[in-house]
Amino acid sequence: MGKRSRKQIEGEGAVPGFDSVDYSAEYLSWMTELSYQTELSRRDSYEHLSNCLLSCVSIISVALLTVAPLLFERYSYNDNGAAASVLLASGYVVVMLLLGASFLLSLLSQVRLKMSVLASPMDLNDFVAGEINRGAPFASPMEVAEGKVGAVQSHFESLNRKNEYMRKCLMASMVLLIVAVSVCLFLVCLFSLFEFLLPPFWS
Repeated sequence: MGKRSRKQIEGEGAVPGFDSVDYSAEYLSWMTELSYQTELSRRDSYEHLSNCLLSCVSIISVALLTVAPLLFERYSYNDNGAAASVLLASGYVVVMLLLGASFLLSLLSQVRLKMSVLASPMDLNDFVAGEINRGAPFASPMEVAEGKVGAVQSHFESLNRKNEYMRKCLMASMVLLIVAVSVCLFLVCLFSLFEFLLPPFWS
């Protein structure tokens, strides 16, 4: 006789669905919790990124403002002419505007939008007690899982909207910060070039 597969042996005389365990409720409850925790983790990551951007913009701004008097004194209206001073002032204005906009967007990303909140523990207790008193308690694990989904859904949606708002603000903030740093590097290279390679340019 040929060997039969394990599935064939177990399937003989078995009624479909009989003695099987339904894990649908457990799966639904687990996925609901995972989905909600994922949004919470995403919010925490965005808040951490926002704080990093705020610190980065603040440090760069302080550094630029610290060296500004030295640079304007070096490229003032003396032996280098007005061109260097005007170019330096224009560059400073552009960079500081970009950094200011980046800082503002990072700060706005942490503004709390209108969010729904979950019921308090006592409210949940009163709800369950009321359901039991009127003779309509949860009759199965699936009803428990569905109740959990209904309770979490509105809060999940508001948290998701908050995360999308933070993502857009932080993306714009990073772009502005990158542009500001790029302008700084361009000005450094430009002044270095004219300072060491083309000194007659400023005269």
